[in-house]
Amino acid sequence: MLRQSEIMHEVAQIAFMASEGDFDELVLEVEIDIATGTISFSCYQTKDGKKVSLSLFDTGRLVDLSDLSEELHDEMKKHTGGDLKKYTVTIDGDGTTRANFEYRP
Repeated sequence: MLRQSEIMHEVAQIAFMASEGDFDELVLEVEIDIATGTISFSCYQTKDGKKVSLSLFDTGRLVDLSDLSEELHDEMKKHTGGDLKKYTVTIDGDGTTRANFEYRP
């Protein structure tokens, strides 16, 4: 489980690199389909009720994020037996970070 924590920490850092100034909430959503080799990303932040889409491309770490997501999928499969479909990382303005994981049935 230590490696999953390390991966999630690095993923959160990449999301934070994409942020623009202060935010109330920063959200990174990653969808993974290992069968097709597809990984898609969505990143946005909110401030005072306004949602702003963010570019992960500008972080220069898009390939890293893709590789980390594949590795996270493999680690989760190893530990839970589940097929990770999507994960969401949410960072609050005070730095509190949480993650949500969704699996294929």
